[in-house]
Amino acid sequence: MSRREQKIQEYQEKLHHAQTAFKEDVEKNECPREDISSFEFLTFLQKGGFGEVFKAKKGDTIYAIKRLSKSDFHTKQYQDDVIREKKYLYALKNEFVVKLHSTAKTAESLFLIMDFAPYGDLFGLVEMHPLPEAMGKRVIYQIVLGLEYVHACNIMWRDLKMENVLIFENLRVKLADFGFAVLVDGMRHEACGSADYWAPEIYKNELFNEAVDWWALGVVICAILTRQHPFGEFDVPEEVQGRNVLTNEIQNITDAAVSADAKDLVKMLLVKDPRRRAGVLKEGIDDVRLHAWFRDIDFYEMVFEPQQWPLDSSQKIDGNPIEQHPLTNSKPDDQDPSREEFDEF
Repeated sequence: MSRREQKIQEYQEKLHHAQTAFKEDVEKNECPREDISSFEFLTFLQKGGFGEVFKAKKGDTIYAIKRLSKSDFHTKQYQDDVIREKKYLYALKNEFVVKLHSTAKTAESLFLIMDFAPYGDLFGLVEMHPLPEAMGKRVIYQIVLGLEYVHACNIMWRDLKMENVLIFENLRVKLADFGFAVLVDGMRHEACGSADYWAPEIYKNELFNEAVDWWALGVVICAILTRQHPFGEFDVPEEVQGRNVLTNEIQNITDAAVSADAKDLVKMLLVKDPRRRAGVLKEGIDDVRLHAWFRDIDFYEMVFEPQQWPLDSSQKIDGNPIEQHPLTNSKPDDQDPSREEFDEF
């Protein structure tokens, strides 16, 4: 067996055992904890629905640090959710998933210390213009491999969108933000994530499974190749988007200047009946990963020896000045009277 064949076999074996390894790591809950004051906060990157993200440094290494306010998690359910997110993210160990290095706590805040993506997210990369198809194909293939791993861990992501796909040097892609991720222990019915990426079954308030992640991938492909939503527009009211998804046929990419193979994959992913959607059929992920659109991509190269794909350095993100330092007026975690509620974080 050649070295190439051996490494591919080892990767496939890891996928085969991913669910067991993931479950064990979640139960161990051994993510390292650090003193947050040992990090130098450099710039402010962004604010999300829960928390804010900073660029920080420790030694010679740059990190992205997500700060969460404990006061935002005032119910037991919210506390369980943020602890689950931390456990899941640390237990997810794959080339195409962002790495959680450690956590930290103060009396007021929770901190997730993660990989820093120098080129931001996929949304920022396509904000001005669509990606060339060859470039977009490499991005999507890596998302597919990331989804393959996440699903192999028996996880339904439920929040695939351009903002949750991070861009690293040489067009390396990693999935991020698993706040809505849940175990696939049956069908779900809770609507969560961005409505622009919701599958029809979510809009119809039906039970759903991981097929919703493959639908979202179809939306992402359209977005990066055309900068348009496949059923109308982005950023419209939820009820409008729902009507578009449930009643319209695929548009925008149909007449776009992209290959027939790209259009075919989109049509396979955006099948409104989840039972007939690519990714969850008899051949599983092979219907997607081995699709003709990816015929010129070398799996081994993509995973183990990614080729040089220089990005425009002007697209690097540096963030903005920090208006209020995240440790201003902070107290040690042991001075938090409710610290036991976040003991597992």
